[in-house]
Amino acid sequence: MEPGDKVICPECGEESFARQQPVLDGWTKTGDMLVCSLYGHKLCDYEPPKIDEAAVKSNAKTAALSDLFGGVEVEIPVITVTDDERIFCRDCRSFIVHPFMSRCTLHDKQVNPMDDCQDFHKND
Repeated sequence: MEPGDKVICPECGEESFARQQPVLDGWTKTGDMLVCSLYGHKLCDYEPPKIDEAAVKSNAKTAALSDLFGGVEVEIPVITVTDDERIFCRDCRSFIVHPFMSRCTLHDKQVNPMDDCQDFHKND
């Protein structure tokens, strides 16, 4: 049985759908189970299927992208950001946080925390 399958609940006897729900021990997730979507009665324990890495790499969408580039294997680059490139207003010493409006004291204007500018001074 999978989540979303139509079932007749053995507890309430109603036609319903199986819904995946976590099993918790306090705040720790210990597993998953399938429950009746109407009343939440437990149907069975559920083990999600494992993801096969080879199947993901041979995915039809990936193959279509490879065909678009002439059958060449396309590597996705990993982007790394150094501290010199982090010049967001939220990290600048001129940035003033306020519940209604964030301001830049250097340029005396309203700014977004994710804006950037060339007059950036790292907040120490």
